[in-house]
This record gives sequence, structure tokens and C-alpha cells, in this order.
Amino acid sequence: MRILTFIVFIFLLLSLKSQDLEKQRVWLDGELYIELFDSTERHPNRYTANNHIYKAGTSIKFDYTYIDSKGKAFKFERSDDNSKPWKLHEMGTSSASTVRHIRMDVHYAQDPIQSKNPSYNKTTTSYAYETSMPKNQISYRGLIENDLNVWLQPPADGYFNTLQLNPFPLIQAPYKKGNRWKWSNSVNTLTGLQIQEKWEGNLEISHEYSITDERYLQTKIGRLPCYIVEANGKSKLGSTKLKSYFNLDYGFVKLEYLNIDGSRFIFELIEFIPPQ
Repeated sequence: MRILTFIVFIFLLLSLKSQDLEKQRVWLDGELYIELFDSTERHPNRYTANNHIYKAGTSIKFDYTYIDSKGKAFKFERSDDNSKPWKLHEMGTSSASTVRHIRMDVHYAQDPIQSKNPSYNKTTTSYAYETSMPKNQISYRGLIENDLNVWLQPPADGYFNTLQLNPFPLIQAPYKKGNRWKWSNSVNTLTGLQIQEKWEGNLEISHEYSITDERYLQTKIGRLPCYIVEANGKSKLGSTKLKSYFNLDYGFVKLEYLNIDGSRFIFELIEFIPPQ
């Protein structure tokens, strides 16, 4: 009996120790919780392996609408040359280069970003701007997912570059109505920015977030319970807003942006394909 009790005690002690070590793997880097690994841990999938929502191999498709400051809705015709502006197509009109949907893929390893930035500590994602052409333009971004927060970088090409001035999709624990937090970032002058606002050097932006509600949202993949996160961004250029709908299994399923120039973006999840 004593031996059994001792074995149970050791098991519990090791379990608690393991939990403590697991908690230490997430640390506060500025205002975001980042996973921390021992210097000997170099597995290429280490920042993605324990993701619950955005697992390596997941493919997520969004529909999008751009609404200008006068209330007119558009899709974009992409340009393969980022120095040239994208064109606007009114809803209901299109060409072979019209971006119909945006697909976000979650990558197994951190490349190609880590090869350029060895200290990169996020999950690598890519955005494909889907048109009717055989080859779609792709750009690489990143996300963070752990027990304490989920943070997502939006697309940043063409008109989507405007979103770098907005609050990024972000939710932090505890996931309950009334929780508040802050996040700030700085943005260099944006190449190919298709709005009038310009600046020199770094633009400092402060964001305030709060979970304002919990309710069901009807989506293309079903009726989903969501946390409603409202965020406000402020800089010397003015203010921006983001209202996001977050589901524990599918992540950010709807994003409603109010941009610096009074225009708006709406992103809605239409397809979620888990890893095969």
C-alpha cells in the first residue's frame, strides 16, 4: 500500500512539474503571448505543432467585400506588379484578374520567412488571391496561437495594405465578456499604399480591445457560437476599428474593418479544410 501511495505521489509530482514547464513555454513579449523554446529545440514545426485551430496543412477560404467611403461595394482586380495600383470592380462585374476569394494556408515549417529572419517566432501562413487565372499571387504572413491568445496578420497586398493601419485580429484569455487588453505596433511607410494618408519613418499605432458579447453567427459553414471582439486603433493619422467574430474551433470567422480613410472591409469565412 505504501509503495502504491509513493508511486501515485511521484506521478502527481511529475504531472505538476510537467504542467509548470508547459506554462513556462508561453511568455509575454511586449503585449502578445509567444511560445518560448529551449535553444536546443529547432524542430521546424515547433510554433505550429500544438495549434488547436490553425494546424499545419489547414486551408481557409474567405469571401471579402471592399466598401468605399461613399458606400459602394467592390472586388479587386489584382496587379502582379506591387508598384502598380489594383483596380476596383463594382460588385457583379469582373475580369480574369478579379480576386474572387482569399485563401489562407497554414504552413508546416516557418520558411520562407525564417530564412530571412532567423528569430522569427510565429506560425507561417500564406495568402493566395484567387482569380480565374491559372496562377494565383501568394504572399507570406504569420499568426500566433496558444492558450493565452490568438493573433492573425491580415493580407497586405494591393488595397489590403490598408489593413496594416487597423487593429489586427486578436483575442486574449480569459475568453469572457468584459475582458480588455491592449496591443501596439509601428508601421513603416507602406509600399503601394492605395490611400491618401502618408507619413515618414515609423507610424506608432495603439489598439484597445474588448470582448463585448457572446452570440451565435450564421456562416457558410453553419451556425457558430462566437466571441465578439471590438477594437479601436489610434495614430497621428486618425482612428480605425475592427469588429471580429471568433469561434473556438474555426478561429476568426468574420472580420469587419473600418479603415483610416472611412472605407470598410468585410471578410467572411466560407470554407475551412482541416489537414488531410
